[in-house]
Amino acid sequence: MRRVWRTFLNGLTVLSLLLYFAFAGLWARGRWTTDVLYGVGPGRADAASPFVHAVSGGGGVALYVGAHAPGVVPAGTPGQWHRSWGGPAPVAYAGGMSPGGRRFHADWARDANGRWAGIIFPAWAGAAAFALPPSTRLALAIRRRRRAREGHCAKCGYDLRATPDRCPECGTAAAKS
Repeated sequence: MRRVWRTFLNGLTVLSLLLYFAFAGLWARGRWTTDVLYGVGPGRADAASPFVHAVSGGGGVALYVGAHAPGVVPAGTPGQWHRSWGGPAPVAYAGGMSPGGRRFHADWARDANGRWAGIIFPAWAGAAAFALPPSTRLALAIRRRRRAREGHCAKCGYDLRATPDRCPECGTAAAKS
């Protein structure tokens, strides 16, 4: 079970590191351009069409998810993705999606055309959030390695050169080498 847990954490760490680099890239790129990604599900007369809308620009990111009401997307229209890279410069914060220029914003609505929810945040906040798991894992690995050094307590890392039989810090018996 421990191996499965470690493999899972390693996978999450790699995914987090990739997302960190993605947000750091959006943060840097967003200073001079606007990027838009929009995906919508197939149009049907009897069901809602889900959509995802992501915009970055001016150092901010806007993410929206929702569903268009039945009939808004013409029936028979296949699901599709639209993208626009390198929009006009200079760009507004979060591609102009931010109401009143607010840095952090969450919103949701429901009307005749459908329902949606969205968040707007600075790209550096996303990069910082996704940098936490890899940096935490690195710090723990360094700590574990320091504790594993010869002549130190395996539990707390205390130097056992003066008391080689038992750790005076935590009381753990020293491992016989």
